[in-house]
Amino acid sequence: MSTVEEQTGVMSQSQALALEYEDQDSKDAVTKRRRLNRQSNKKRANTQQQRALVNASRVNVEEGSQHEIASEEENTDEEGHEGDEPGLPPAPQNT
Repeated sequence: MSTVEEQTGVMSQSQALALEYEDQDSKDAVTKRRRLNRQSNKKRANTQQQRALVNASRVNVEEGSQHEIASEEENTDEEGHEGDEPGLPPAPQNT
């Protein structure tokens, strides 16, 4: 038995609606996939940004530690005794 479309070359209204719903479902699926991809990309970017901040803070901490070590070495005299801290009055001398 042949369909109306085969006989006349024209789709029935129900066939046309079915195709329209199919198209809309496809469009909805594409829209949903794009939205999920955007969300995923945002999360990835946020994660990368957080990693960069953590790495930068680690570098700053390491540089700060190196600076403190260098400062302590500068304040140590030849015999290994710590000298006066910069900006402080000289230590009292016991005579």
